[in-house]
Amino acid sequence: MIDPLEEPTPTQCLNCDFVAVGSYCPHCGQAKTVGPLRVREILSGALTSIVALESPILRTTWGLLRAPGRTASDWIGGQRKRYTNPVQYCVILGVIFTMLIRLNAVDAPTHEKGAATYQLSGFVQEYIAFVLMIIAIPFAPVAGLLSRWLGVMRSAVDWYVLFLYCLGISLLILMGKDLMPEAVARYWAFVPVVFLLWGSWQFDSRPARSLAVGVLTMTVWFAILAGIR
Repeated sequence: MIDPLEEPTPTQCLNCDFVAVGSYCPHCGQAKTVGPLRVREILSGALTSIVALESPILRTTWGLLRAPGRTASDWIGGQRKRYTNPVQYCVILGVIFTMLIRLNAVDAPTHEKGAATYQLSGFVQEYIAFVLMIIAIPFAPVAGLLSRWLGVMRSAVDWYVLFLYCLGISLLILMGKDLMPEAVARYWAFVPVVFLLWGSWQFDSRPARSLAVGVLTMTVWFAILAGIR
């Protein structure tokens, strides 16, 4: 019979070697003991991992489609498990976007000059998500500075989170442009702009000022890009 006053013996985690009391490791969350390996355990573990990954992504996507600014605010406010990390969300959709571009790519022109132009265009299209993530870095401090001037309670990092979320959901929508009529598809380049302005309006308790920050920041951003060209 076990003495109820006897203290449990600490055990070592098989995954991270952390020593602690309990059935699960407080450091990595894995069970302290594992039984014989079975196919059922492999499949159930894989299913659990997929669901754990998909649920926040689906929840984040639905939230961004309904209210991008509020979804970004919720993640910034502490709902880190409920929604996907903005960088992770943007990278995942950027990879999918790149794969679709590759699958839909047509044969390059046979003319040498045309082939070079095609390759350059294909490269830009494939990595547009990651290029925009890098180019958008100056967007954050400009938005943060404008927020101070206009009395918007948002930091530069907050604005970068909003931009990444808006870029991610825009990439998801842009994946379906081939299914739309040509008259509609030609305007799809404005999808990120629409989401960013929409998100800016919802991003602070003073929507007019917050929207002004988004508009002015995008104006500065486009001016910088035009100057680089």
